[in-house]
Amino acid sequence: MTDLRRSLRSVPVPDEEGAAERGWRVVRAAFAEREPVSWPRRHARPLLAVAIVLAVVAAAVTPPGRAVVGSLRDAIGREKVVGVRRAEPALFRLPTSGQLIVDARVGPWIVQPDGSKRLLHGWTAASWSPTAKYVVATRGHEVAALTPHGDVRWSLARRGRVTGASWSFEGFRVAYLNGTQLRLVIGNGQGDHMLVPRVRPVPPAWRPVGPRHVLAYVDPIGGVHVIDADTGRELGSFRDGKPEELRWSADGTMIVARSRGLLSVFRPDGTGIAVISRRTLGAPPSIPAAAFSPSGHTLAFASYDARANRSSVSMVPLANGHVRRLYTGPGHFTGLTWSPDGKWLLVAWPDANQLLFLRTRGPQKARAVSDIRRQFGGGFPDLGGWCCAAQ
Repeated sequence: MTDLRRSLRSVPVPDEEGAAERGWRVVRAAFAEREPVSWPRRHARPLLAVAIVLAVVAAAVTPPGRAVVGSLRDAIGREKVVGVRRAEPALFRLPTSGQLIVDARVGPWIVQPDGSKRLLHGWTAASWSPTAKYVVATRGHEVAALTPHGDVRWSLARRGRVTGASWSFEGFRVAYLNGTQLRLVIGNGQGDHMLVPRVRPVPPAWRPVGPRHVLAYVDPIGGVHVIDADTGRELGSFRDGKPEELRWSADGTMIVARSRGLLSVFRPDGTGIAVISRRTLGAPPSIPAAAFSPSGHTLAFASYDARANRSSVSMVPLANGHVRRLYTGPGHFTGLTWSPDGKWLLVAWPDANQLLFLRTRGPQKARAVSDIRRQFGGGFPDLGGWCCAAQ
């Protein structure tokens, strides 16, 4: 089919130059007969568009002209479309169980498996408690524990800006950033105190299993520290790049530190395990998101190649180091999160105005939902976490 199309295009079109001349005469005559009126500049573009349409219409009445129009149609058809073509027009349901937090411009949304959602109006960001019974939310100078319906259980106000709040593995501690400080409060809102005086503005990350309350954070120059949050004793440290995000494996034996173009995996005592870098990927990408699977040691990450203006989502089991690409598309992927059962990855795709659900097991499948900005109140949202069913 390609060879036939190429051969047909090489055949001279009868009276091609004559068709072009006839089209030009029509446009020139229409221009000469116009009434000279001085219009504002804003009308110049519509007039130009009309002239182009007249030229195309005039040319289209001849066989050579129709060939030109057909070529234009083919060129338009070959233009790349950002996003999945057969995307669902709304988030009717989640592909599996669990509840999703989406942090939008108007506030965090709680999305249920059936697609229904509730806005936590007035708050900026939120994250789940371990059983999804509560969320911890922040705004301005305030941190608070809320129910998924928005009822406030406790609230604290601080002079500096409050961000990056998260619950410990059993919900008995909450860590958050207050300006340059890392602070800690008991899960009932009492005992608030400073834990570390100066840290980098990267949300702290709790080890997801006990028995101790172990917390990882980034110091001002990019070093990662792992501490016992109850005693303040340092358990290990690691330095590689300037991390923008920290994530633990589900069993608490590994941490991934995500920098702009680097993923460093290490143990809590600081022992390095693996590095995924530009050399590993064979391209000079940035890495905007990464997360461990809910079980095991599989790491998912998004990467972006600025030279090609394309992003990819990949998975790598650290046991064998084999990178498997799940999806690639034009533009930027800005975030990802696993479903609680580990069967799906949710990917944020702002350039397509879509949320993308990728199946992680069995045959590859991509399910997309479009019109995300409108559904979540303007501005493309961030992914706040996909948690277990409410208890």
